[in-house]
Amino acid sequence: MTFVVSMNIKELQKTVRRYYGEEYDGEHYLYRFFDIFLELPAPNLKNYYKMLSEKEDFSVGGISYWSYCNYLVSQFNFSLRDLNQFLLLSNSATFHFRRLSKIFYDCTQSDGFTNTVYMYLLPYMIALRMSSIEAYNSFVNGDSMGRLAECLSGSQSFKKSMEVENDDVKEIVTNLYKGIFEKRDGRDEPFIKISDKLTLEDPKVCYEKLVSTCSMISSYVKYD
Repeated sequence: MTFVVSMNIKELQKTVRRYYGEEYDGEHYLYRFFDIFLELPAPNLKNYYKMLSEKEDFSVGGISYWSYCNYLVSQFNFSLRDLNQFLLLSNSATFHFRRLSKIFYDCTQSDGFTNTVYMYLLPYMIALRMSSIEAYNSFVNGDSMGRLAECLSGSQSFKKSMEVENDDVKEIVTNLYKGIFEKRDGRDEPFIKISDKLTLEDPKVCYEKLVSTCSMISSYVKYD
């Protein structure tokens, strides 16, 4: 009978030293119990993500939602475990808006634009919250845009969906963040002007949808 044990060998060695003392040889101590040590290679996140995305790809007008999520995974340096959690939360939070984006793609520009914005902001907000709850709170309170402009400016998928050039992305993202998260209370504007061609719904409504959906207790959320 052969026993195969999966473990983090470095952490187990630390546990042994904490028990017997920091000077104790934790590595050789484990040889008493295991005959052969096999070190698994680091997971290939790119191939793993490709396998997942091939099962359920989503695109509107040739713009891939999965490619954007993959881009965020690399930007936040997520581990394999982080990647799985991020996709579960992101896919669940954006399900409603991804469905509407398909419906509205050939309809009015404002409806299509509104749902596209949710598809890009929600995954970023979820990734940010997983990375740092302090940075997330600062973001939703309108205190700091953080890496939003940087991330969206580097996303080919976002630029294609907005139909803008590199020089215009940061301005659009900045207007988007200010319109939704900064000074949203006590405003009379029924919409947010992002650019000369793009407008978004009432900032209060947009803010409430984003934050409640990102909390995963919204009626817009559908768990995979």
